[in-house]
Amino acid sequence: QIQFNYELVSLNSGTVYIDAVGFSTDADGNGRKLSFKEFDGYVVEDFEFIQMNLMINGEEDNSNVRIIPNPDKSDGNPSNYVVQFHRSQHGFSFGGFWSTLPEPVNMDENKYVLVDVWKPRISPIKFKVEAGPGGTFELESIEPQTKVEEWETIVFHFPEAHGDYPTIAFMPDFEDPLELDEDIIIYFDNIRFSSEPTSSKEPVFNTNEIRVFPNPANQVVNVAAEAGSLVGLYSITGSLVEQKIAGQENVTFNVSGLSQGVYLIRVLQNGVPVSKKLLVY
Repeated sequence: QIQFNYELVSLNSGTVYIDAVGFSTDADGNGRKLSFKEFDGYVVEDFEFIQMNLMINGEEDNSNVRIIPNPDKSDGNPSNYVVQFHRSQHGFSFGGFWSTLPEPVNMDENKYVLVDVWKPRISPIKFKVEAGPGGTFELESIEPQTKVEEWETIVFHFPEAHGDYPTIAFMPDFEDPLELDEDIIIYFDNIRFSSEPTSSKEPVFNTNEIRVFPNPANQVVNVAAEAGSLVGLYSITGSLVEQKIAGQENVTFNVSGLSQGVYLIRVLQNGVPVSKKLLVY
């Protein structure tokens, strides 16, 4: 458990900002910010991934997003943290966010986008990829939303998108014209690109048996998985970096030459894919 004790002194605002919480054997007494490569310690949380740029419709639109503990942690989505989207009744019909990814996603390899969504009402959901060689593609989900106030995986298919796309947009509540009597709260999580739509297979093994260590890493990372499993190292946007078959020993990847950031370790074991995040610093 980590406890932060702070006191506001002579501040006009009650807002406190923190970033890059970490443990280290050294300290920089000059107050200089250390980069990941300079910081010889263990980063607990950097509070950074992709920037979500809200699509705001004027001063009355008080829409916002923030990361919060999962309010409905269940088999539908066991994640500890999710994105909360406060949807203003004065917002755009296409309310949501857009983001430039850390690196473009290859749409030749990833024709499907999957997003876990929790909504208080039924409405169309759209996803957009743009700034790629084929132009912009904005599509509704393959199947309409069916669940209310519980997690549901929504799938989008982009058969005509080819090449690398650096920008995405997600619109979890697309209603034109927007007819809300009050603001609503929507949650979403686990935006991922894939070569296949969601699988109906139930996990047949304990995902905790897959271990990725050390994590964070800056030299070598080890993956402990069942022999015969297909183990891949991917960028956060789904591009394959390296792939190996697990044997009796741990699978090892050399990450010393990779750019710092978040990556995915994806293991296909007994026909079931499992992904775990890896931080390279």
